[in-house]
Amino acid sequence: MLDALFNGEFYINIHSAAFPGGEIYAHLVYDASAESPQQDELTSEEVDYDIVRFLTQATFGATPEDYDELRVLIDSDGKNRLQVYDLWIENQFSMPTTSMLDLDKHIYAQFPSYNHTGLQPQSFWPITVFAKDQLRQRMAFALSEILVISRQDSQVRNKPRGVGSYWDTLSSNAFGSYRNLLEEVALHPIMGVYL
Repeated sequence: MLDALFNGEFYINIHSAAFPGGEIYAHLVYDASAESPQQDELTSEEVDYDIVRFLTQATFGATPEDYDELRVLIDSDGKNRLQVYDLWIENQFSMPTTSMLDLDKHIYAQFPSYNHTGLQPQSFWPITVFAKDQLRQRMAFALSEILVISRQDSQVRNKPRGVGSYWDTLSSNAFGSYRNLLEEVALHPIMGVYL
């Protein structure tokens, strides 16, 4: 892929309903003279804002504990913040996956009435607030906005364990190959029900 980029063989072609052959077309050109942006020194306040910005983008919301964890590691001028962010991301990659299906099963065990009333456990919310693998869950959420199933469909709504299993498929593939994710989603029973 890098060879193709260096040789000017990469391009973007965006298709639309009005222009099925391609509406926007552009070659990606490698510029060897381009340099990485300099990491300017930041004020302490700017470092604070940058940490909160990073956590807001990478999680479901910056908590004081998450902020404190990063702030201790980042120099006062913020010069090492990108390295600290990289370490944080690597740590998130290695965390075990929080399972929505397992949480649903636990809720059903604690509240058997869910099985008989048609109520569905709302395990999405505890995961967004309490799961340690925030980056993975945030990625699963983003993927769920692209590879959509919907509880508005009564067939999906009546299979809450299938919804939990589908979420787990998204989260377990959040950092992997998109091609593998597409295959697993295409073969997932709840996607079949939805389609």
